[in-house]
Amino acid sequence: MVGAAQAAHYPSAKAGGVTMVSPPGLPSLREDVRLLEGPSDPAGAPTWTLHDPGRNRFYRLSWPAFEILARWSLGDPRAVVAAVRAQTPLTPDEDEVWALAAFLTEAHLVHAGGPDDVARLLGQEDRARTGWGTWLLHHYLFFRVPLLRPGRLLDVLLPWVSWMGGRGFAGPRWQPCCSGCSW
Repeated sequence: MVGAAQAAHYPSAKAGGVTMVSPPGLPSLREDVRLLEGPSDPAGAPTWTLHDPGRNRFYRLSWPAFEILARWSLGDPRAVVAAVRAQTPLTPDEDEVWALAAFLTEAHLVHAGGPDDVARLLGQEDRARTGWGTWLLHHYLFFRVPLLRPGRLLDVLLPWVSWMGGRGFAGPRWQPCCSGCSW
């Protein structure tokens, strides 16, 4: 869940963790991202679910994160903070807005259009790439060790129990489950 309490877990753009497209403004969200009402959290507070249909990912948002995101179109973190403070009992600060922006950027939920975004995406691709040794270990060098090979035992026992699979074993009251059933 992304929320005000988790803001410290995401890098802040002010601290140099993530470079935004336009430093004073917030990046714009993608049009296909949907915000849905979610279940209540264990304390009873409402939550919302952010759905990314392109990657089929779901992100749980807390109430403070939802209120920040509801005013995201203001574009300026100071304006978002002022609007949330004026319209709700919440008191977020700009760091929480930047933390949410960093999360949305890392989750690919914002538009990527500038050279900084291209460099960030290329860096993410390089970090996600594995070396040939890791690929070989995970995809090519594996084998199964069977713990039990029951085939020979089953072949020996089949003549002794094959009569249980016939129609006579079910008895005279046996009825097929439907008219097209071949049992």
